[in-house]
Amino acid sequence: MQRVGWAGARAAITLFIIASPAIWASGAMAGTGGAIVPTFPVTLNVGQVAPVSIDIINNSTGPEALQPIVYSNITLIPSCGGADIGPAIGDCPKPDPGVFELIGPFVGSVGPGSTAATTCPTSYTVSVVDAATGKVQLNPVGANPAIANLEHCVISFSVKTLKVPSIDVFPSTPGIQTEQVTKMQGVTFDQTVGGGTGSSLVTVNAPVVLPTTTTTVAPTTTTQPPAVLGAGLERAPAAVVAPAVSPALATTGSNTGYALSASLVLI
Repeated sequence: MQRVGWAGARAAITLFIIASPAIWASGAMAGTGGAIVPTFPVTLNVGQVAPVSIDIINNSTGPEALQPIVYSNITLIPSCGGADIGPAIGDCPKPDPGVFELIGPFVGSVGPGSTAATTCPTSYTVSVVDAATGKVQLNPVGANPAIANLEHCVISFSVKTLKVPSIDVFPSTPGIQTEQVTKMQGVTFDQTVGGGTGSSLVTVNAPVVLPTTTTTVAPTTTTQPPAVLGAGLERAPAAVVAPAVSPALATTGSNTGYALSASLVLI
């Protein structure tokens, strides 16, 4: 779930705006800043793979808004038990690493509505900055993104949900939530430094275990088909009939007896 810093949204994007020494005749001052917004699904299940993105936006003002701002040191903490809103904003004082696996490729693109004044890398590599919190840095292949005022660059990749978070960011809210924390730094043409942070929130569900069922299969009976004797003729399996004894008289020499005859009848 993307978290933004305007009224009505449960969100947090913080802009670090540092006043530039450039002063207009009216006395107005310039500011260098930006927003970095992680966009994750509202809900993910353990084992699920989903696309996510990080959006970097130039929100500078005054003379600093007249030229693109170069952004670097882009970091992401994929899962945090609660982000810091104090002096160390953008860090994670309640580490809960290992909830998500980051899956490449890490593709860079120019955000919708941006002009040719904005140049964005087309790919990034990832390096671990702090294993204790799971913080990683996204390093552009080639030059850093240079973003014109109110335009943006996007970094797209995927995550796989590995486990349910150990820390629930909002225990009073149904489900178990974990926070994603992003941070970056921006430098203007006159070397004024600014930056920003952002965060999003994901509810992670345990995998659904379906009950197992046992199916009993009734035994089957096979009937042997009748033998075919010829066209239109069939017969059942043969039955044996006991021998028939005929009292035919036989005479051999001086002895008198009976000759036995037997026949096997096929029915």
